[in-house]
Amino acid sequence: MSCHYFNTTGLCDRYVCDASPHGTLYIPATLVGGHTNPGNVEASVTGECPWYTFNSDKPMVSGFCDGDYLSQPHFLHDSIICTCGRNLTVDEQLKKLAEIALTMDNVQSVLDNATSISERSQNISVDGVHSAIDIIVNAVDVQSPEPMVANGVIGVLNNVMDVNPEILEDIVYTNALNDATLALETQLQNVQVSEGDPYRNVRANLAAEVHEVSGSELQNGLGIVSAGAAAEALIDENIVLLDSQQLVDEFRPEADTLIFIPASVFDTAKDTESEMIRVTFAFFSTPVLFKSVSLAESNSNNQDYQRDINTRVLSCTVGGIRIINLEEPIRTVFQRVSSDYFNTANNSACVYWDYEADSGRGNWSTEGCRTIGEIQNGRQECECDHLTNFAVLMVRPLLVAK
Repeated sequence: MSCHYFNTTGLCDRYVCDASPHGTLYIPATLVGGHTNPGNVEASVTGECPWYTFNSDKPMVSGFCDGDYLSQPHFLHDSIICTCGRNLTVDEQLKKLAEIALTMDNVQSVLDNATSISERSQNISVDGVHSAIDIIVNAVDVQSPEPMVANGVIGVLNNVMDVNPEILEDIVYTNALNDATLALETQLQNVQVSEGDPYRNVRANLAAEVHEVSGSELQNGLGIVSAGAAAEALIDENIVLLDSQQLVDEFRPEADTLIFIPASVFDTAKDTESEMIRVTFAFFSTPVLFKSVSLAESNSNNQDYQRDINTRVLSCTVGGIRIINLEEPIRTVFQRVSSDYFNTANNSACVYWDYEADSGRGNWSTEGCRTIGEIQNGRQECECDHLTNFAVLMVRPLLVAK
C-alpha cells in the first residue's frame, strides 16, 4: 500500500491510501487539539465499511493525530487504518444476515443477499446451513405477501439443497430441516395470488406453484406434473398444470413426478365465506431436506440392503388446512432416480413425510398410503388418503451399493 502526505499548516497532513478495493481513501487533515490540552484526535472519512467485511459498520479509514506543538504533527503510524479488513466467509455473512431483525422494509433485501451468498454452497458448513434456515424462518415470520419474498425463500432453500450431503446429514438430529420446509409451506400460503394470476418459481432443486381457483374450475379435479427425468434438475417448461383426467392420462407415461387431486377433495376444503380455494404445489428434486434419523439408523444396522427415497419429493396443500381420511384418494406417480434400486412394487413403499414423528425431526410413514404397482418406464403409482409431502421408499441391495 503506498501513501502520500499533503502539507497543511497547523494540522496533521491529509493521509491518502491508494490501494483500496473501495476507491481512494484518505484521513482528512486533522487538528491536534487545544493549546492547553495537547493530545490525540481521531479522524475518519464519511462512510462505513461494507457489511460483508471484517470491519463492517466501522469507518473505512481512521487514525490518531499526535503532536507536541513544537514540530509538525502527524498521524501515529500504528493508529492508521486504511482497510475494511478481509471479506467475511460465507458462513460469517449468513450468520450476520440471520442476526438482522427483519421487517416488511428489509426482508426482501436480506433474502436477496442470502440467496446470492448461499450460491457458494460448497463453502457452507453446518453453522452456515443453520444460519440460512434461520434467515428463511425469520423472513416467513414477517408474513409478507410479496412474490419477491417468496422468491427469496425459495432461492435460499434451493441453494441449501446444494450443500455437501455429509453436512446436511449432520443436521438431521435437529429440527432445522423440518423448520425450513414448513416455513416454505407457510410462505406459499402467504404469497399474493389471484384468480388467473398464479405464483410460480422454478429453480434447479425446488419449484413451487400457487393457484387461487374457484369451485367451478375444480369439477374435474386438479393436478400438476413434472415431465422430465427424475435424475435431472427441475425445468420450467416441464412443469404443467393438469385440469382434467385426460391430461393426467396423457402425461402419466412421461412423468417424473405427478399428482392429481380429485374434485371431492376441494369440497372438503371449501371455505363457506369464499368461492376461491388456494392450492399449492412444490417439487423437491431430491429428498435431501427430508432426512429420517430412524431410517438412517435402520440402514446402519442392515448388512444386506438399504432403504432410501429414490424419487423426487412432491408437496401439495389445499385450502391451507389439514386434509386426512379422504374417501377418494390422492393419486401420485413417481419415476425412480437411480437404477441401483429394485424396480418392483414388492420392494417399494409409497410414503409421506410425518413432521411430528421422531420428536419433531420428522420421518417417512406409509400410513394412509398404498402402492398401486409399477407402470411404464419404471414409474411407481401411489394412492394416499391425505395431503402432505409424498415420495417412494425403495430397496437397494448393498452389493450394488458397493
